[in-house]
Amino acid sequence: FLQQCPKWIQVLVAAGLIYVFAVILVILIWFLFFSSPQKQKPNVFDNHGRTQLNSRIKKRVDDLYNQIYNEKLKPWIFINTGKPLRVEKHDGTLIQYQGGTFGTTESAVFWGDNFIPPIIENAIVKAFDQTIEECRKNNIDPKPYVYETNSILAGLIGNVYNRMADIDRKLRGKGYPE
Repeated sequence: FLQQCPKWIQVLVAAGLIYVFAVILVILIWFLFFSSPQKQKPNVFDNHGRTQLNSRIKKRVDDLYNQIYNEKLKPWIFINTGKPLRVEKHDGTLIQYQGGTFGTTESAVFWGDNFIPPIIENAIVKAFDQTIEECRKNNIDPKPYVYETNSILAGLIGNVYNRMADIDRKLRGKGYPE
C-alpha cells in the first residue's frame, strides 16, 4: 500500500513510526530510571516452609498444651486412687470428686462439652492474640504467621484429645489400657 503512495506520504509515515517508537522508548526509560522501585515482599518462609517466628509460636502453643495437661487433665489420672479430684473449668467452677472410680458420670463430665472444648477455645484465642501482637510489635504482616499458628494449634488440639483418650482408656482399665 505504501509503495503506491507519493514519496512525501511514505516519509511522513516513516517519521510517524519513528516518533511513536521514540515516545515508547522515553516512557520505558522513565519507568526504569525514575519511577520508585516496588518493594518486594520478603519471603517469610525458610526452606522447610516455616516462618521466622515458628519456634516462638511453637513454644507458646507447647506452653498452652502443657498448661492444659498439667492443670486440667493430669489430675484425672489419680481419680481411681481414692484421692480427691479438683479441676477448675474455664468459667471458674470446680469439678470435684472425692475419689472412687472413673464411672459413667465422671466420664460424661470428662468428655462433656462444658469441660475441655471451652479450654481449647481459650487457648486458640490466646495463641492467635499472641501471634498478632508479636506481628504488630515487629511491624510485619500477620497473615503467614496466623496460618502457621493455625497449623501448630491443630497439633495442640489433636494432642489434647489423644491424651484424653489415653487417660480414659487407662482409667476404665483401672490402670491397664483395654
